[in-house]
Order: sequence, then C-alpha cells, then structure tokens
Amino acid sequence: MNFKVAVVEDDEAARRSLTDKIERYAEEKGHAITVSGFSDAYFFLMNYKSDYAVIFLDIEMPGMNGMEAAKKVRQSDSAAIIVFVTNLAQYAVEGYAVAAFDFVLKPVSYPAFQMKFDRICKELSHRLDDHCIYIGNRTQNKRVRVLDIYYVESENHDLLFHTTDGLVRMRGTMADMEKRLAPHHFVRCNSCYLVNLRYIDNLCGDRVIVGGAELRISQSRRHAFLAEFARYTGGSV
Repeated sequence: MNFKVAVVEDDEAARRSLTDKIERYAEEKGHAITVSGFSDAYFFLMNYKSDYAVIFLDIEMPGMNGMEAAKKVRQSDSAAIIVFVTNLAQYAVEGYAVAAFDFVLKPVSYPAFQMKFDRICKELSHRLDDHCIYIGNRTQNKRVRVLDIYYVESENHDLLFHTTDGLVRMRGTMADMEKRLAPHHFVRCNSCYLVNLRYIDNLCGDRVIVGGAELRISQSRRHAFLAEFARYTGGSV
C-alpha cells in the first residue's frame, strides 16, 4: 500500500516516537508510507489539501486542540481516517462527532500501535477495493470499479481494459495509468501489460495467467514483478 500520514503533535518527543512507530510498521509490512509531522494544528490546516489517508491528532495542544482541528478537517474532507492521541479516554464520546476511527492512549507501546495500524490498513484496503475510475473516449465514458479490472493492455496509443464486464478502450499512456493504479496492486509484467495482482491464477516460468489470459513476463521486469506479487500475497521472492 502507498499512502500519506500526518502526525499533529506539539510534543516533539511524542511526535518523533509516533513517527518512528509508523515508519517501523511500514518497513515491516512492505508499505510505502510517507509521514509528515506538524507541531501546530493551525500550521497543519493552513494548506490542507485532503491528501492524507490517515491523520493522528493529539487532542491536548495549545491554541487549537485536536478535536477542534478534526472538525475543521471534516468541513472539507470526509474520507481521511482520524485517530486521536490522548492521555484521557474520556474524549472517546466526543470523537464520534467527527467520525474518529480510533484512539491511541499515551504512552503508546509498539505492539498496541501495531494492532491499531493493522485495523487502519485493513480499512484502507477495503476503501481501495471500492475505488472507481472513469474510462472513456469520444463515444463512451464508463465508470469501472478498479476491483473489476483484470489487466490493462497497451495497443498503439490506446489502452484496453480487460474487465469482468468485457473490454473497454480509451486513449492514454501506460505510464500514466501505471501511476494511477499503483495503489491498487497493479504491476507491469512487460511493457504492454499492467496486471491486477488480485487476479493472478498461476505463475509458470516467464508466463502469468490473469483472468484466464496468458501473458508474458519480460526478463527486465521479472524480478520487480515477482517481488510485488510476493509482497501482495505475504510470501517471499
């Protein structure tokens, strides 16, 4: 998984400790998680662009506290997962007003944090499964669930989407689509095919079976492709 996390905490030691735990978790799980730290809620909200998947908010901060900051976030962002960091469990009831996902009670041990972050990643994975993109051209514009795409094929200047509902064609580049679908476990097996790892039925030599189709794994992409598949399945290369 690839996503961004914000840690809003006025205590530098506590902020560093939580950031270290997130980075340790990312390394252990093989996730690409970018962590940004903020010592002040005002500064965090100053240029807020709704690009954080997860926000850790210390409730007790000088100036604007975490609960007030969460209410500001919810004015423009209903999707971010908000997790409050606090010494007091009494804030749990108020957290429902801003749809808080969870609470972390200080001091935070790594095993307890790991369990909570497992829940966060599971929730994000479910949300990615429901993600949709629009595929179209001058005569067709179709809303397709990412979950329903077996693989994407490049043909001249077109992209062919092989889906559970048939074939959809659009103008576009494989490079752009690869970036767009990377968070959803799509990986290139060669220069012409972008594969949804979910639908791999079999791997044999330089061939991969995806949604009933046999595709070639190029020598130049073999190691990266197999590494990504191993990460996805929880195995090893």
